[in-house]
Order: sequence, then structure tokens, then C-alpha cells
Amino acid sequence: MDSKQSRRVNMFTLVALFFTKYSTILSAYIPLLAQMVLFTNQEKDLQILLNQQGYGSKGKTISKDSLKAALVSLVLSMAQKAKGWALVTNNKEMAEFFDIYTSDFKLKDNDLITFIQIILQNLTTNATALIPYKVVAADITIANTFLADFIVIKDSPKQQIDVIKTATGDITKQIKIIDNTLVICDTLILGEFELSNPEMVAEYNNNRKIVSSVGQHTTVKAHVYSDIAQMHPVINAEVSIISLNRTTYTSFEGEAEIVQFVGGSYTLSIVSPGYVKTNLPFAVAKGKHVEFDVVLKPTLIHGRVTNKGIPVAGYNVNIVGTLLSVITDANGEYNIYMVLDGEGVLESSNEGGDSTSTTFTMVNGQTLRIDIAF
Repeated sequence: MDSKQSRRVNMFTLVALFFTKYSTILSAYIPLLAQMVLFTNQEKDLQILLNQQGYGSKGKTISKDSLKAALVSLVLSMAQKAKGWALVTNNKEMAEFFDIYTSDFKLKDNDLITFIQIILQNLTTNATALIPYKVVAADITIANTFLADFIVIKDSPKQQIDVIKTATGDITKQIKIIDNTLVICDTLILGEFELSNPEMVAEYNNNRKIVSSVGQHTTVKAHVYSDIAQMHPVINAEVSIISLNRTTYTSFEGEAEIVQFVGGSYTLSIVSPGYVKTNLPFAVAKGKHVEFDVVLKPTLIHGRVTNKGIPVAGYNVNIVGTLLSVITDANGEYNIYMVLDGEGVLESSNEGGDSTSTTFTMVNGQTLRIDIAF
């Protein structure tokens, strides 16, 4: 597959994500719904052909180790977010299940496949509840595609050579078929939504663009992580240039880019639930590109617990209605991370049954200091 075809495959992925994001609105228009279903089935057929030819879901050749790393990274990120959901909703069973770390994936290939299948099943079962935590169906679908890719190439059997050669021509045909379907989608979306929802139409048109090279257009790209070691990408973080009204979301690799805008000075805004909002001023010349590695800081409520003015150790501090709970240290200090925006109740108690509570409001991922006195 050549570079032009690879760029078209990337565009198909963006359109698929768009259809998922706006499925409720778009599916209400029955003629468009039929084309969306057709497109989804056609793209699945294309992915099968890509698998046969040894390509990953982005239409680029990928090694077994690279695919395995990408799969583990995506599944681990979703599992961590799902754990956050379980803690907030006091779902102890799921909190224990999603208590997963990188080391848990160090398994033999067949055991790894089974392990990931179980994780994806639980993510799918709780998909609706996980939407506010940025675990979306599109990412689960991508993970399943990666898993299918990995199953196909993990043994790299020689007998696949003939299948690969045949798939090359079939890929070209399938891309043309999908292009024809999207031409119909273009017409339907423009005719039905251009006046009623121009922002959605503009986003669709932007996703339909085929960008040939980052270096040919003014571009800003961000790699967003949750840890200093940059091992855990943040998926579906909102990345925006507010002054241009341009917004996109990080991929399973934690990457996001905004392309084709006038050179100048701007501020890149990065927002994700459970993390402090990050603003990065930058300047870029016309036709150039800049990149950032960004480590998001988790939201935090911290403080000191005292009893009659004396710092106390061993007191419990928790957010009521969630599993977010810690114990004060020798200095009476506590830290609770990954607190979502909104109102809540912070409660502290000791083994003697004494307790006290206070309300708080977390706004835009700020850091709150709340000292508690008994």
C-alpha cells in the first residue's frame, strides 16, 4: 500500500470516530444512517484486508512488538480510567478488577490475548457508564482491532505470503468502494445539517481532509502523558486553540495535532477529567510545525487534619460516595488525587468513631487545600 492509500485509511479512521461521536444526531436522519452502517461494514472489510497484508489499523506496517506495545498502552489507559469510574461510583468489584498495571501484561502471547479479551469485555459491558470518563466505544473498537491484528501476526506464518499478495489489489478496490460511500455521506450531511449544525459539518469536513505531510502546513502537535516517564498516554484529552475555535482529541498514543492555520502566537489548551488544565503559549511560523511533550498534573485535594490543634496520624479522609480514601501521615497530612470537577463532601474520621465533614467544589482541575479540625 502506497502513502496516498495510507493517508486515505487514516482519513477513514477519523470519519469513523466522527460518526461515533455524533451517532445520536446523525442516525436520526434515516438515509444517512443507512450509509453510515454501510461505511462501517466496508471499513471492517478493509481492516481484514490490512490485517492480511501485515498492516496495523492506521494503514502502516507495524511489527509484532510495536503492535503489542500499542495494544497494551491503549488497554491499560482505558483500564486506569475505568478504575477511576469504579472508585467514584463505589463499585468495589470493578475497582479491584481494573486495578491493573504494566507488569500485569508481561505474559506469554496466548495468555496476554485472553487477559486483554477479558478486560475489553468488561469495558464493553460498562461502556455507557464509562463515557463521562473518556472511555468511548471508538477506543474499545480500536483496541479490538489491534487485538485482531496481533492475533494475526503473532506467529507470522510463511503461508500468509500468497494471501498478502492478493490483499494488495483488494485493498485498492476496497478504498475506492469506501470513497464512493463517503461521497454520498458528504451530500447527505451537507444538505441536512449545514444550516442547523454548522459546527458539526465543519468538523466533518475537517476530518475528510487528507493531509499529505505535517511539514507542508502550519501545525501544532502534542504528546500527552500522565507520568513523567511518559509511559502512559492520556487518551481523549481535549486539545484546543481557543482563539481559533479549533479542538481535537488525543489518540490511543496520546497524540493530537491541529493542522492548517495562520502562523502566529497562540495558546494550546489541554483538558482531561481528573487532571489540571494545562495552557501552553507557543509561536509558529507559516508552514512550520511545533511539538510538545506534555505531562498532565492530576487534580488534588490536600491538607492537614488536627485534633485540638495537634496534627494527627492515622485518621481516614475520604470523598463521600466514592472509594477515594486515604490515611493521614505522621504529620497529619493527606493527599487525594484524580478528583473530578463538581461538588463533593470531604469527610474525616478516626477509630473512635469521631467524624467531621465539609463540602467542596472542584473547578477546572484546580488544587484545593482543605484543613480539617476536630
